[in-house]
Amino acid sequence: MAKGTKQDPWALKTPPGTSGYAMYKDEQADPPALVCQVGSTTLRYHARAIEDLHAWLVARGWYLSVVEPTWHTRAGGSACSSLYIA
Repeated sequence: MAKGTKQDPWALKTPPGTSGYAMYKDEQADPPALVCQVGSTTLRYHARAIEDLHAWLVARGWYLSVVEPTWHTRAGGSACSSLYIA
């Protein structure tokens, strides 16, 4: 399994599975960043966004099933079918 570093990035696919891209966490950036490399294009996001999203979901009682890629609420109902970060 990839480590999510610049030297060993996560190899990912777009939702339809037709294109690949790489992501890694740059802890040395100020502030720390998530870096997305798509061809010659580099996108940078504040790494804090992941922790902020987690806190937001927990505060609303939502979670993402690791086994089944569907959002659920604590009551068991589906909240949404997928998450896209633009």
